[in-house]
Amino acid sequence: MSAGATGSRSLASFSSVSMFAYLLIGFATFLGNHAVEAAHSVTVQNYCGGGLPTLDRIPSNTIATGTGTVFTNDTILDIQAFLNRGYCGPNGGNCTVVSFSLGQPDGSSTAVINLVPNNYFSDAVSFSYYNACTGAGASCLDSDCTNAEHITDNSLGAVNCAAASDSNRKVDCCK
Repeated sequence: MSAGATGSRSLASFSSVSMFAYLLIGFATFLGNHAVEAAHSVTVQNYCGGGLPTLDRIPSNTIATGTGTVFTNDTILDIQAFLNRGYCGPNGGNCTVVSFSLGQPDGSSTAVINLVPNNYFSDAVSFSYYNACTGAGASCLDSDCTNAEHITDNSLGAVNCAAASDSNRKVDCCK
């Protein structure tokens, strides 16, 4: 269990998470505590000095906003992490996005920096796994980033983690 987590590895909050998101993720966590052994977390840190870190689930359902950590025992697919400076569209459109899935059907997780149009470079971003697959990750420091996916389905830059549990992500903006 990650530092700061207690009890059943359920949900720790970002600041300003909507009540609906708490209920939705809380319900999924309750089910996960009874049906799934995997535990995952996403930590987002903003070093940019402005903007609001955002986690969206396609199709544009905001899971959390602010700097902090979200824990879940459930599978979460099609997540977009991005720094919203006011000009990002749904799912981080017009911005640099880290796309990932936690606990795919085979138990693995994957992440990629997404610059496929309608996503464009807006801020330096990096991600890394910890606990499982520690050290694996990627960074994108400028618009010429070679570690990002620029064309749909080319899988360039995708970083996979085969571990079925505790594959946690840290996303850093402007570090």
